[in-house]
Amino acid sequence: MNLQNDASDNQSQPSSSSSSPSVSMWSNERPFHVDVSAQRAFYKSMTVVPPWHVYVDLDPNVNMDMDENESENNIDWIVKMGDTVAIHVDESHMKRQKGKGISKELLNHPYTVPWWCAQVVAIYRDLESVEEAMELRKEMTMTDKDHSQEEGGEESSNMVEYESHGQFHLELRWFYRLKDIPGFKNMKSGKKNGLAKSHSNDNALEEVFETDDVDVFSADTLLGPIALHSDPNKEHPKITFENRMPLAHFVCYRFWTIFRKTLMPAGSSDTRLQRSMMYSNYLGKGSATRVSYEEATGGMKKMSYPNNSDRVDINWMAEFTNTVSKLNLAESSSVNHGVADVIGRETQQSQIKKFLYSALKIVNYHESLDQSASKSFSLFIAGPPGTGKTASVNSIIHEMYHEQAEGLIPEFSFVSINGMEMRHPFDIYVRLWEAVSPSKEVLDRPKSRAKLQLYFSESSRKKTGNKDVNRTKKRRIVVLLADEIDYLVTEKQSILYNLFDWPLAGYENESDVQLIVIGISNTINLPERLHPRIVSRIGKQRCIFNAYTWSENLTIIEGKLRQSISCGESIFHPDAIKFASKKIASESGDIRKMIQLCKRAAENVFFEMKSGKRKLDSNAVSGKGVIGVSDIQNAAKQMFHTVLYSAITHATSYQALLFVALASLHRNTGRRSGGFTLDEVIIKMESMANSFGHPRYIPCPHYHMVMSMLSPLGEAGIIKFSTGNGTQVPSGASGFKRLISLKVDASEVLSSLKDTVHFELAQKFLDLIPNVHNN
Repeated sequence: MNLQNDASDNQSQPSSSSSSPSVSMWSNERPFHVDVSAQRAFYKSMTVVPPWHVYVDLDPNVNMDMDENESENNIDWIVKMGDTVAIHVDESHMKRQKGKGISKELLNHPYTVPWWCAQVVAIYRDLESVEEAMELRKEMTMTDKDHSQEEGGEESSNMVEYESHGQFHLELRWFYRLKDIPGFKNMKSGKKNGLAKSHSNDNALEEVFETDDVDVFSADTLLGPIALHSDPNKEHPKITFENRMPLAHFVCYRFWTIFRKTLMPAGSSDTRLQRSMMYSNYLGKGSATRVSYEEATGGMKKMSYPNNSDRVDINWMAEFTNTVSKLNLAESSSVNHGVADVIGRETQQSQIKKFLYSALKIVNYHESLDQSASKSFSLFIAGPPGTGKTASVNSIIHEMYHEQAEGLIPEFSFVSINGMEMRHPFDIYVRLWEAVSPSKEVLDRPKSRAKLQLYFSESSRKKTGNKDVNRTKKRRIVVLLADEIDYLVTEKQSILYNLFDWPLAGYENESDVQLIVIGISNTINLPERLHPRIVSRIGKQRCIFNAYTWSENLTIIEGKLRQSISCGESIFHPDAIKFASKKIASESGDIRKMIQLCKRAAENVFFEMKSGKRKLDSNAVSGKGVIGVSDIQNAAKQMFHTVLYSAITHATSYQALLFVALASLHRNTGRRSGGFTLDEVIIKMESMANSFGHPRYIPCPHYHMVMSMLSPLGEAGIIKFSTGNGTQVPSGASGFKRLISLKVDASEVLSSLKDTVHFELAQKFLDLIPNVHNN
């Protein structure tokens, strides 16, 4: 739809038509978030006076006459985040549309102006100055008692009245009609893309589709409420009236993504606002505004555990299940789960924090760069896998989001891209442009690179000839975490050059958007193997992560186990986790292997107890401390010496590529259940084959070849197939969207291929030692 692409970079203004109905608006609540740097205040709701003069009374049975003591002006409409509303859309918007998105056949009734329906994702009001924003933020954090004391009055039992006036704006997520979806005219059988004109009954409600198309419109384009129904077979009047306002009804139970051109079930209507936030420019997960919203609505409740005085025995099975769920690397390194400081990485985190705060300060206060200018906007992080590099950056970003919510630092956008996930290194341009562009635009590689070049280096000052324009206008800041940059090294090394050159070029040209780059590599000496012009952009500043010691392993695993216990004691005996810590430290220091080892031991003991092979004694009725050193030893043997050893040892070239790809996906994503789609696996195989460059694996097997490989491997017990809900399915089953996973650990794949011609491939992608053949 993209009727108006207003994004958080302040480069465009919300849509408002000169012919839009005049709407009085205000909010009776304090904002839940004030963005001091962008000078915006965000509200959960606002109040508007309905535009009565554009309403058409279509139902003669509805009496629109007011009571004697009533007038139109005292009937107010409260609009909340998540509400579905009718928005006035005029011809000027359609001209900007250029034939994309929303249909030109807009609705009119029950209004005298053209309109279409959307969901309210965010409500905000622009502020006139930083001083007003600071004052409003102070007002936001004050209690009613604070207000009374500040005004010199006595505390009252009534709430202090609060009212904000001004021009409000709405971030909207559009709903599409069938006519808005490309190709609908060719649907003779109604089967294309899963679309079907199943509502041929003239009395049936028209179907609309949720989308990922988000715009910003002025609140004066509001017309009235909309009601959505999830049952397509239930008849309902198309127009009713609520509080004398017309209420249009539609049915909505499917979702159309404009970027992937895919139709899917929409999900529950109760979670529609949460889905909308996924596509918001302001309320994306982890953003400062989202953090404030969740705190204001109770969405970030802290878990509490009973203390020892209140301890009670719980079922041992539940205790084991809870512990195993916490032994999950993906959760420990996710921004969205509230990451604490990464154990043993205090020095590195301090260096990363200093770098980010310094960069933000330079951008916002226009300080001069020193002679090593590049280090002000680019940071190179290196270290073996599993040493907390990505987790440390995510932890700091999470902390900075909270500081944003408090107005302590300016707003910035965070983008994380892993080079290993690219089908081809140049695909990073496509992914990055899609992430930062206001309309989430998907272009080909050359066009994406050209767009990024302009986006991170174009200057409004040079465009307008006004030398002071960028000194008064706030610049948008994008922090890019480029993980696994080893996979972005090409023959001409142009990708890494651009990524590390754009930050400095943007500052020198006073671009409207400033890029800050953090590059992560598993190869400590990667810069020394790059072209000198790239090294000059990266700078000499390095942040090195060494392998974890056994004491650091012990501290980390004890911390994770403390999160899972309910009665003060762990299911692991202290000697068991100490033994595991020393074993992993002596082999690699990879904390991910440490977590996997403890998880494997817990799963083994769980099944032994469940099957009756192991009994709980009277001192461990709740399963506390039952996992001992011998259990860790058995788990280690399973991880490194299994019956599948010979099957992997005698693998063909393409089978070995498949094993290494799956093991690498498991290792780098931390996803231990469910598995990966066939597309994910093939993309990974192609990326590895192209990066490794040996003709043994090139060309990479195509879709049907991989499919033919999977069935026998599934029957042999090396590959496991499951559905999206975790249900295991037979290797030859059809009718399922199967997820693929490897039933052995990455370390076992590496060990099994040690004496084969595929060892170099496995070593490059699974070993801790940097491969000297990596060009």
